[in-house]
Amino acid sequence: MATLGAAMSVAATATGSVEAAEPVHTMNLGPEIILANSEPGGCLDLPSKQFGTRPVVAVCDQPGNNSQKWMRTGEGGEPYFNIYSWIGAGCMDVGPAPAHNVVMSPCNTTTSTSQRWSIQNRLEIGAQLRNNATGTCLDYGARGNPVVLTPCSVASHSQRWDSFLY
Repeated sequence: MATLGAAMSVAATATGSVEAAEPVHTMNLGPEIILANSEPGGCLDLPSKQFGTRPVVAVCDQPGNNSQKWMRTGEGGEPYFNIYSWIGAGCMDVGPAPAHNVVMSPCNTTTSTSQRWSIQNRLEIGAQLRNNATGTCLDYGARGNPVVLTPCSVASHSQRWDSFLY
């Protein structure tokens, strides 16, 4: 994997919220993927391209829905990677304690351990995505609600994720 080497540009909307501008695709990223929860099912989706947006699990859409496109990127040779949103809302990040909500933030591949993820367990169905800063795993939560971080458990079906080329 190559280093994410370009900065995201930012735009302010009429309502004053900060939104990621169209992505600057000058970086060498992996292939576009969909992250699907093995059970009970659904795909990781980004309802808005604003920084601070919390990813949700939604019904898997047909090709062409960029809000369900993700890419994995990180330092070459390291077991950790960043999860980058194709629509340009930055990288999946973990907010401050105690909640540790999963949010989208400008990508920082050099110093931010809260944006680093790894494969925790490869299971018969899916694998767990573990956050480097918290040691917890990405969890489905409930359809339409934001994904959450919970203690990693191989028994938890809501922590099992598959990636598919888009």
